[in-house]
Amino acid sequence: MLTIFQKELNAFFSSLMAYVIVGFFLILMGLLLWVFPETNVIDKGYADLQPFFRLGPYVLMFFIPAITMGLLAEEKKIGTLEVLLASPLPPVQIILGKYLASLMIIFITLLLTSTYYFCIYYLASPLGNIDTAAILGSYLGLIMLAAVFAAIGLGTSVLTKSQIIAFLLATLLCFLLYHGIDAWTTLQTWKSYSLVIAQLGLYYHYEALSRGVIDLRDICYFLSVIIVLLATARIALNYSEVKINPSPANKKFFLTFLWITISIGGINILGNRFLVRIDLTEDQRHHIHPATKNILSNLQGEVRVEIYLAGDLPIAFKQLQRAIQELLEECKIYANSPIHYQVIDPNTVPLEECKKLVKKLIDKGIQPTNLYVREHNQRSEKIIYPGVLITYQAQEIGAMLLKGNQISPPEQMISQSIENLEYELAKALAKLINKQRAKVALVKGHGEPHNRQLHGLVQALNEHYECYEVELVKTSALTDYGALLITKPQQPFSEEEKYLLDQYIMQGGRVLFFLSCLRIDIGGLRSGQAFATPLTLNLDDQLFRYGIRINKDLIQDLHAGVYPVIAGKMGNQPQLRLLPWPFFPIINNFSSHLITKNIDALYIQFVSSLDTVKAAGVAQIPLAFTSSYTRRLHAPIQVDLASFNKSPKLDLYNQGLLPVIYLLEGRFTSLYKNRMIPPKFDAEQFIPTSQPTKLLVAASGSLVLNAVNPQQGQPYPWGYDPFVNRTFANEDLVLNTLAYMLDEEGLINAKRKALKIRLLDKLKVEQTKLVWQLVNIIVPLILLLIIAIVWNYIYKRIFTQL
Repeated sequence: MLTIFQKELNAFFSSLMAYVIVGFFLILMGLLLWVFPETNVIDKGYADLQPFFRLGPYVLMFFIPAITMGLLAEEKKIGTLEVLLASPLPPVQIILGKYLASLMIIFITLLLTSTYYFCIYYLASPLGNIDTAAILGSYLGLIMLAAVFAAIGLGTSVLTKSQIIAFLLATLLCFLLYHGIDAWTTLQTWKSYSLVIAQLGLYYHYEALSRGVIDLRDICYFLSVIIVLLATARIALNYSEVKINPSPANKKFFLTFLWITISIGGINILGNRFLVRIDLTEDQRHHIHPATKNILSNLQGEVRVEIYLAGDLPIAFKQLQRAIQELLEECKIYANSPIHYQVIDPNTVPLEECKKLVKKLIDKGIQPTNLYVREHNQRSEKIIYPGVLITYQAQEIGAMLLKGNQISPPEQMISQSIENLEYELAKALAKLINKQRAKVALVKGHGEPHNRQLHGLVQALNEHYECYEVELVKTSALTDYGALLITKPQQPFSEEEKYLLDQYIMQGGRVLFFLSCLRIDIGGLRSGQAFATPLTLNLDDQLFRYGIRINKDLIQDLHAGVYPVIAGKMGNQPQLRLLPWPFFPIINNFSSHLITKNIDALYIQFVSSLDTVKAAGVAQIPLAFTSSYTRRLHAPIQVDLASFNKSPKLDLYNQGLLPVIYLLEGRFTSLYKNRMIPPKFDAEQFIPTSQPTKLLVAASGSLVLNAVNPQQGQPYPWGYDPFVNRTFANEDLVLNTLAYMLDEEGLINAKRKALKIRLLDKLKVEQTKLVWQLVNIIVPLILLLIIAIVWNYIYKRIFTQL
C-alpha cells in the first residue's frame, strides 16, 4: 500500500496538469473569498471564515473529481491495471493506497488556504479576535466531506477508461449526495419523510461540522459512507481482477462486504443512541440549554416555523437570519417531533396577500421595522419583519426576534438579538405546549389605575400565566399565586393587608412593587404647572425591613422623553410643540443580570430614587439606572412646563447614575418580628423568617401603565410613547422578572449565552484592501510553487542515487 501511495504522489506532483488544477482551485477560492462582492469576507465585516466553509463544498465538487479521475481510469486505458492486479499486492491495498494519496493531495491543498486564517487573524479588531477552535472544527468538517468526495471519485474512476467520463460522473454524484438529497426534502410530496431523507445526504451532516460542532453521529456517518464507497470500488475492481486471477478468495468478498455493511449499521445505531455533541466555539454559541431541550423533547407533533426576516438584507441582518436557521437546526437534534422551517419574504408576495400577511404578522406581535441602508452613496429605506410564526397542533404564535438595544451599533444589536434567540423561540414553544400555567395576581383595593391603563399588562400576563385580581383581606389562599403585582396604588395599605402581604412573602411568595410615592395633579400639569406631594401608602416601614427605601423625591434626567406644550395658535387651532421633559426619563443603563440582559430602553414617568438599607440575608441587586445627567428634587416639587422652554443648566444635573429598580432576593425578616401582629391573626402561625424568595421594587408605577388615546379612549400598546412613536421594553422587563422569579431553572437561563462580537478592523481593511486581496490570491500560489520545486528536487535527487 505504501508503494502505491508513494507512486501516486510522485505521479501527481510530477505532472504540470496537477499544479494547474490545484492553482485553479486556489485562484477561484481567493476570488470568491476576497474579491467577488457578494461572497468576500472583507465586505461582510466579520472576522470568521464561514463563507469559505459554505462555498468550499461546491468548489470541491469539481476539484476533487479532477484529482481522482485518473487514479484507475488511466491505468485501464494504458493497460497497466492488469499488471498491477497481477502483482502480489492485494486489491484492497491498491484501493487504499490510491485513496490515501488523493487525500494527502487534498489535505496539502486545503493547508495552503490557511493563509486566509492568518489574514483574518491580523485584520480582526482587536488583533487575533477570531475563534480558532471553531475554525479548526470547520476544517475537520470540510476534510471529512472532501474524503467522501474522494471516495466517490475513486469509485467512478474504476468504472470507466475515460477520465472525462469519470470526472463528470463523480461531479454529478457529489452534487446529488450533497445538494440533491437536501433539495429532495423540500418537495411537498416528501414532506412527511423530510428528516429521514435529509439524514441520508451529506449536507445534513456537514452543516453542523462546518459551524464547529462535532457530533459523533456525523463522524460515524462520514466514516460509514467512505467505507461503503471504498468497498463498492473494491467490488467494481473485482470484475477486472477475475479476468486475471479468478481465485476463490474473490468469491468471498461479497460476504465480507455484507459483514462490513452490517458492522457499519451497528456503529451508526450506537452513535445515534449515545448522543455525543461537542461545541468547539469559544463562546458556546451552539449550545442548547437543558430547559430548551426539555421543551423540545416534550413536543408531540410537527412544528412548522416561518421565518419572515428575508429579502435583500444588510450583512448584519443576514447574520441574524442565518443564526435563526442554525438554532432551528440544533433544535431538530433534540426535538421529539419533526421541525420544518422555511424563509418567506413578504415583499415577494402578491399585493393583496401581502396586506393580509402583514396584518397577520402585526397581530401576532411581529412589528415591521424600518431599515435604512446606504448603497452606492445613496440612502434607501426598507421594511423588514424580524420575526417568526410558529405553528404547532393547529395553534399559531409569533415571536419577535430583533430584541437588542436600539441605540447600540447595528452589529452589537444583532449580536444581542442572536444571544436572545434561544430564549425567545423556546418561550414561544413553551406557550404552545404548556397546558398548566402559573398563577399571578394583581393586588386591588388601593385606588389602582383604571383597567384601560393596565390593559397591556393584563394582556401580556394572560398570554403567559393565569392572571387574577385579588383584594388581600378577601383572599383566603394567597399562596395559590406564584407572584403578586402591586401596580401604582394611590391609597394606603391597612395593617391587616400589610400582615397578609408579609406572611405571603415569608412563605416564599414573590411580589413585584411598582410604587409612585408622590402624588401629581395631572390636571394642573395640563394647564402648565402642577405640584408633586408625598403619597402615603403605609409601606415604607415594610420595604425598609426588606432592605429598600423609596425616597420622597423626583428625578430629572436630561436623557428623557418629550411632552407636548402649546406654543401658540394658528387661527383657532392651538399649535403644539414637543419639549424635552426631564421628569419622563428614558432608562437605558442596566446591570448585567438575566432580567435586564440585552433589553431595550424603558420609558418611565415621574420616578423616584432608591436607597438600600442593611437587611441580613438579603442580596440587593440594582437593575436599572438613570443617565449620568440627573438631579433629585425633594417634595414638595413644583412641576412647571414653561421652565423647560429654556436650555437646562448642565452643572445642576451632576448626581450621576441613580438606581430606580432593585431586585431583592434571599431570606427576608418579617416586619412583625418582635412586634404585635394585627388582631384576628393567630400568633402561633406567624412566620418570622422567609423561605428563599425574590422581590422587585420599582420607584414608579408608570412602568406598568400604557397610554390611552385621548380622542378614541383606546389603550396604546404597553410601553408605546405616541409622541416619539416608539415602543419601549417595559413589557420585557416585567415578563423577564416573572420568568426569573417563577422558574428559577427554566428558560430565562437560556439568556446566559454571551456571544463575542468578532469584527474586522474597518480602517485597516479600507486602507489595505487591495493588498490583502493580492496576498490571498498570490501567496497560496507561491507556496504551491515552492512545494513543486522542493518535491521535484527531492524526487530527482532520490532518482539519481538509485
